[in-house]
Amino acid sequence: MPIKWTKTQGCTLKTEVGTTKDFGDVGYVYEYENGYWTSVYIYEDGTESDNYFTSKGKAKESVVEELISEIDNGRVVA
Repeated sequence: MPIKWTKTQGCTLKTEVGTTKDFGDVGYVYEYENGYWTSVYIYEDGTESDNYFTSKGKAKESVVEELISEIDNGRVVA
């Protein structure tokens, strides 16, 4: 499932929103401290899961993995 990452304009946290064709916005990443990143996965019911990483790439990968897990477990339908 390809996720398109778009930078949020004017945000000092370097936020990027992850969007898919089928589900819309599924999560985002932002730098919460120099070099450390938070990933936020958005579940279908609106709840969020925050995780912390040492790189932006790992944070983005976390959002992708969570989406794949949700699809594989039938919680969202692609």
